[in-house]
Amino acid sequence: MPFDYFDSAEMLYGFNNMEKVIIYGVTGGIPEYLSRIDNNISLKGNIRDLIFDKSGRLFEEPENLLKQELKMPETYNAVIFFDSKLYIRGDYRNAND
Repeated sequence: MPFDYFDSAEMLYGFNNMEKVIIYGVTGGIPEYLSRIDNNISLKGNIRDLIFDKSGRLFEEPENLLKQELKMPETYNAVIFFDSKLYIRGDYRNAND
């Protein structure tokens, strides 16, 4: 069961309040994810090392979660990929249009 923000923040020293909010948003308060945060390096360093580095503990986590939750994760991945390409190209329209 995830921690709430306040319990999560108690595990994070050396970070300011805004960084704690970002870490909570990234980890969702999941104790295992929070335990991987290195209080001795920056927020950016933690995100880079845990999520964007191919050897990072959380690098494959989105794919693993999709495999557990969906019968056809490859279809969902294709939609996400297509969606991200539209966003990068700026093809998303204003939601109010």
